Amino acid sequence: MQPVDSRHRAMQLPESGQFCGKQPAAAPSATKASRTQTAERSDPETGPSLARKTRAQLARSSAPFQAYNSRHAPLLPLRWFAPQMGQSPMLLLAGLCSMRTRPLWQREERPFGSAVSSLADIFSTFDLSTCITLLSFIENTMSQIKTEDELMLFEREIKEFWTKFKSICGCEQINQTLLLRDSCKESIKTFSEKWSRKLKEGDLMIAKIQEYTAEILQENKCIAEKQENLAQTKSKIKQEEEQKKDLMESIRLLKEELIRKKEILSSKNKATKERVERLCKSKALFEERLALEIRRIHDEQLQFIFRCIDHKDPDKPFIFTLSINDQGEYEVVSCSPALDCMADLQLKVRETNNFSAFVANVRKAFTALSYK
Repeated sequence: MQPVDSRHRAMQLPESGQFCGKQPAAAPSATKASRTQTAERSDPETGPSLARKTRAQLARSSAPFQAYNSRHAPLLPLRWFAPQMGQSPMLLLAGLCSMRTRPLWQREERPFGSAVSSLADIFSTFDLSTCITLLSFIENTMSQIKTEDELMLFEREIKEFWTKFKSICGCEQINQTLLLRDSCKESIKTFSEKWSRKLKEGDLMIAKIQEYTAEILQENKCIAEKQENLAQTKSKIKQEEEQKKDLMESIRLLKEELIRKKEILSSKNKATKERVERLCKSKALFEERLALEIRRIHDEQLQFIFRCIDHKDPDKPFIFTLSINDQGEYEVVSCSPALDCMADLQLKVRETNNFSAFVANVRKAFTALSYK
C-alpha cells in the first residue's frame, strides 16, 4: 500500500490564481435554505448531521482567534497555531476560518458548510504535515476571493477535487483491500490447515493419553488386587509360621518325651534282657536238675512242666502257667493239679522278686501233694 505522503506528493494541487481569474458566474438566486440542503447533501455517508456538527465545531473552534478578527489584521502563519490546535486538521481549518477579516463565506447569511464538509473528508485522509500544506494553499486562494460567485466556484472546485480524489484513491484502496483480503484469506486458510492438523494431532494425543490412562487405571486395579492378595498371603504365612512354631514346640516336646521313653524302654529292655538271661540259666538248671520243661505259649505266657515228682509215675507232668500283667508283676494263670498255697507263693514272689525260689517252692508243693 502506498504511503499517505507519497499519495499527496503525486497529487497536482491547483494554483492559487485559479480561483481569482474571470470565471463564469454562478446564479446568484440560491437561497440560504438551498445552500444548507447542498451542504447537508455534500457527504452521502453522514447526511445532515455532519454539516450541523461541522458548523458547531467551527463556531466553537473560532473563539481563540477572535482577537485577530479585525478588518485590517494581517494573516498569521498556520504553524503558530498547530500546537494550540492539538495537531487536528479540523481545528486548523477552523483556525483558518477565524483568522480572516470576515470574508463572504463567513457571513451569517452564507455559511461555509459544503466546502468545510468536503475539506474535512479530505483532511481525514492525510497526516498533519500534508494537511498544513493543503491549508496553506487554501489560505492563499481564499485570500483572493472577493465575490460570492468566486466563493461558489471555489466550493464547486473543492467538491470536484474530492470526487476525483475519492474515485482515484478509492479504486486503489479497493484493489489493495482486495489483495489484502485475499492475502488474509490465504493466510487464514494456511493457518486453518496447520491448526487443523495440530488439532487432529492433539485429538490423537488425547485419545492416546486416554488409552494410556485407561491402561494405567487397569494396571492400578490389578496392582491393588495383587496387593490385597499379597496381604492375605502374608497373613496366612504369618499364621502358618505361628502354627509351625507351635508344631516345632510340640515336636520338641514329643522328641524329649520319646527320648525319655526310649531311655525308659532301654532300661526296661536291659532289665528284661538280664531277666531273660537269668531265666535261661534257670531253665537250663531246672531242666537238668529238677526235670523241668519251660514252654512259650500264646499271649506271651510261659508254661512250666515238672516231672520226676511222683515216685509211682516219674513221667507224670505237674504244670502251671505264668505271665506278667500290665503292672509288670508275676501272675499265675493256671495250675494242674491245683495247689492251695499258690496264692501265697504268688504274693511272696511279687514282694521278693525271687523267681528261682518261687519255682522251687512250687515244686516242693507238687511233691508234697504227690505223697498224700
